[in-house]
Amino acid sequence: MSKNQSRRNFIKNTAAAAAVISIPSIIPAHAFGANDRINAAVLGVNGRGKSHIASFMVQDNLQITHLCDPDMNVLKQRQKEFKDKYSKDVALEQDLRRIYDNKDIDVVSIATPNHWHSLAVIWACQAGKDCYVEKPGSHNIYEGRKMVEAAQKYDRIVQHGVQLRSSPSVREAVKMMHDGYIGRVYMSRGLVFRWRPDIGNKGFEPVPEGTRMRDFVTYRIPFGIVGEFFHGFIVKRQLQDIFLYRAVRIAEWADGPFKSKLSSQNYF
Repeated sequence: MSKNQSRRNFIKNTAAAAAVISIPSIIPAHAFGANDRINAAVLGVNGRGKSHIASFMVQDNLQITHLCDPDMNVLKQRQKEFKDKYSKDVALEQDLRRIYDNKDIDVVSIATPNHWHSLAVIWACQAGKDCYVEKPGSHNIYEGRKMVEAAQKYDRIVQHGVQLRSSPSVREAVKMMHDGYIGRVYMSRGLVFRWRPDIGNKGFEPVPEGTRMRDFVTYRIPFGIVGEFFHGFIVKRQLQDIFLYRAVRIAEWADGPFKSKLSSQNYF
């Protein structure tokens, strides 16, 4: 089994594992040869990254060697959890650029704040690493196109985490629509209704101890906005954007050849 084929299997397996944590195989990871084992790093481990760790660790031909996050407090907590759960050590890194410089890392999963997704993917491709990136892939069409261009230019495998596109039931429904089962579709509508309590005005937020100021600002706060004052608002907006993004992407996919009018609503 070639290393390139192992990577392709890794991407296929991740599509299923990211949605539902599967039961580990009885074949231990050490049964594979060193050249067949994929070294992975998880970027961003205080949210979805925790699910990435769990999903990757059920794959027998993959080992997580590095966790990356600008907050050392978070990193040390994940490292302890990793050791307790898997009886394995994992290296810590606060700067994702050092992850990309590490030639021993084959793939990365990106669960950073949204504004980092596109650039993290492009850097991964430039560094010769395949990657899985959480939704949304980008904030705008330009960033998304640059991601695609990077994947093609550097011949990398990139998977964007819209798991519903991998759902058998949704794929069957979309195929039926494309086959004309309900006739011509003239309008598609995406609706997200998830009540969330108001997070309030968080005011100024101190930089966590163990985190460098530069990393905290650039990693946690979108480009063009300076100061921790806005952090609470941004978190809420990102949650809204993620769920609306999912609904609109599925609607566009289902619309396919019909080119109907699309609308979306977001209630929080």
